[in-house]
Amino acid sequence: MGAISINIFNKNIDLKKKSDVISFVKSFAFGLLFSISWTPCVGVFLSSALMLIMEKQDLLKGVSLILAYSLGLGIPFIISAILVDNLKGTFSAIKKHYSVIEKISGVVLIIIGCYMLCNGIYGSVAQNEFKEMKYTSNQSNQTEPTPIVQKYGVVNEVDESNFEEEVINSTSPVFIEFYADWCGPCKMVSPIVEEIASEYSDIKFVKVNVDNCPNLSDKYQIVYIPTLIFMKNGEVVGKLVGYSNKEKIEDFIK
Repeated sequence: MGAISINIFNKNIDLKKKSDVISFVKSFAFGLLFSISWTPCVGVFLSSALMLIMEKQDLLKGVSLILAYSLGLGIPFIISAILVDNLKGTFSAIKKHYSVIEKISGVVLIIIGCYMLCNGIYGSVAQNEFKEMKYTSNQSNQTEPTPIVQKYGVVNEVDESNFEEEVINSTSPVFIEFYADWCGPCKMVSPIVEEIASEYSDIKFVKVNVDNCPNLSDKYQIVYIPTLIFMKNGEVVGKLVGYSNKEKIEDFIK
């Protein structure tokens, strides 16, 4: 915003050479560094595009989505490169008002930052209050102990208190889905797992909420979710990480 001046950030480095010959290697290196610096900005949008691709479950549609994303990202730069000489006057006019633009942008960023901070704080407080109210309500209405295992269709929910009994000591093979309530890909995988569970009566299907079972997450090295684990006689015989369609999961347990 210009309120605080830090000289080191106000310096410009002139990379121009006396020679007019443009080095391909130097241009490539500059583009590579530029793309790395942009990674945090475009990563969010790229992850959204990848999520759409996983949801489509179609290679051609996935390639078309990535192509559209790449064109949307690249075309503005290509147009700018082509019209750079014609836009010099526009850039010069904008540069005259750069200090005002800088201050306005700074104020906007501060407002957005304050909004995100306050929303995060109040959101967390409201969430905790809701959990406390829900817990109090359950305690007051509970007349007899509820079973630890909760039914999700034909998939049982297990936690750290009964994992050994339900999974480790199971005489039949066990399919485990590690998930979280806030996880988008998990919500896409869960219906597929439930459908498969209804078709395989010889396999026990369970799911583990990683937020409620940190020790199990550490034990089985759950870094990304959803993570699907297949166990026999208490030993892990296979692991699938990330979204998987029905065909891939069925091949996994066969």
